[in-house]
Amino acid sequence: MSNPRLSQAIESAALVLPTEGRIAVLRPAGDLDLGDLPKERLHLIQGFRPDFETFEAMGYDVAVAPEGRYGASVVCMTRSKAEARALVAQARAMTDGPIIVDGQKTDGIESMLRDIKKRTPIGEVISKAHGKL
Repeated sequence: MSNPRLSQAIESAALVLPTEGRIAVLRPAGDLDLGDLPKERLHLIQGFRPDFETFEAMGYDVAVAPEGRYGASVVCMTRSKAEARALVAQARAMTDGPIIVDGQKTDGIESMLRDIKKRTPIGEVISKAHGKL
């Protein structure tokens, strides 16, 4: 599945990634298109074996747990609200730059956006393809 929100954010300069440092991608689904991100800097964190193996076969650096600090993080929303909140908290603890949260409406991105807005200022919100970034 391609990610039109991520593509739009990068193309419009609403999302500017740091020029250095690794980029963590937390819980990406195996069909997620990460082609707009610099592959050589990505570190995918995925504990679900089929998705792990899919990304590993495509040549991505994949692990079941984070390793060190990151220049940016992309949090892929899950349907479990508690898990999604834990992923955002984990990203905040290990990231020195921007934290990008992406998800479908069916994954609860709207309520996550409201929760985050209560706690910290946010950048531009990209709404597209039944979801938000």
